[in-house]
Amino acid sequence: MTQESELSAEALMDLAVTLNVIFKERDQLEAIFKFWRNPDLKIFQMDKMWDLRNRQYLGTRYDSRKGAYDWDLSMKLHDRGAFVIGRNEYFKWREKGVAFEIREGIYDIPNKSIASGLLLRHKGEKIPARGYWGDIVTGPYIAFGIESEEKSLLKTRNGIHVKVTNDGPSSGASGFFFLPFLCVRM
Repeated sequence: MTQESELSAEALMDLAVTLNVIFKERDQLEAIFKFWRNPDLKIFQMDKMWDLRNRQYLGTRYDSRKGAYDWDLSMKLHDRGAFVIGRNEYFKWREKGVAFEIREGIYDIPNKSIASGLLLRHKGEKIPARGYWGDIVTGPYIAFGIESEEKSLLKTRNGIHVKVTNDGPSSGASGFFFLPFLCVRM
């Protein structure tokens, strides 16, 4: 075997390994899309996942979570300039995971796109688990609800914002791709 044929055989082997990885990733994506399309609401119970995430984050402060929510809003968001986030909106986000309600309604369909998988160890064995391990403190408000080119949305009277963060995304970004995902229960 010549040196040139050895290199080409090595290149083909690398390509084969790469194709196997690509097929593996494609299979993983297909599984994710099937999970998203599954109409069974019991397959991913976001209300339970949200509560578990809250309990995990707050620990012993869970029983006094309203005070913890108020502290986080005041010290983590308002102190950094996010005054347009209202107390009631923020508390609803922290308690139930609902953000940017466009209209009054029941948000009972979980947003499966925020589910993530993790391999957990239990008694030495790796067990796959699906859950929500994302941010519950800041929420989507920083990315979608505290700045606007529309100055009327940021107007204040007596130090209180006239409009709330729900008015921002629904007025200017209604055509934005992610807005329908934000309006369902997170």
